[in-house]
Amino acid sequence: MTTGADIECESIAALEPDLIVGVDVPYLAKTYRKLSAVAPTAVTSFSDGASWSTYPGATAQFVSRTGQLARLG
Repeated sequence: MTTGADIECESIAALEPDLIVGVDVPYLAKTYRKLSAVAPTAVTSFSDGASWSTYPGATAQFVSRTGQLARLG
């Protein structure tokens, strides 16, 4: 189990992910660099005004599945 600032990179590596997706927050910058050695790592920008509902769209773009996301809406 992790918290927002405490990510267990070894546990994630053990899952052998094909892609790691995250949100670009300053306190995770070093962690994302470590994770990029495990698998391709894509991060979407974070802004104070952003809603969590915007992040599925960013994830769909990372994996070229925006059409499938649109059908879910």
